[in-house]
Amino acid sequence: MENKVVTIENWSIQESGNNPFMAPELRSKILCGNVYNHPRIEDGKYVHTSSIQSSVDLDLIKGIVKTRNTTYQLGKIDRRYLEYCEENNVKDLELLRKYKEESEEE
Repeated sequence: MENKVVTIENWSIQESGNNPFMAPELRSKILCGNVYNHPRIEDGKYVHTSSIQSSVDLDLIKGIVKTRNTTYQLGKIDRRYLEYCEENNVKDLELLRKYKEESEEE
């Protein structure tokens, strides 16, 4: 299957699943946000993606995230997610801020 590039706006990265007994490092990550140019989902619909396949498939420098079936181009970051990341000193915070600053320039 072709891995079509889809734009995702107001995005955040979250843990999938709700098994309270699974160690946090074993939980997979998913992307959430509003998608555009998706072959099967209407523009602007809020989605929870399939799992991000590996840390290699999450490229904040290029703004590309790959899941099992789709490649996402990151647009504007969700403001609440960025605030959460700032309050909790999340890794790669400077890269995440880039997606706020770029969207404010438009």
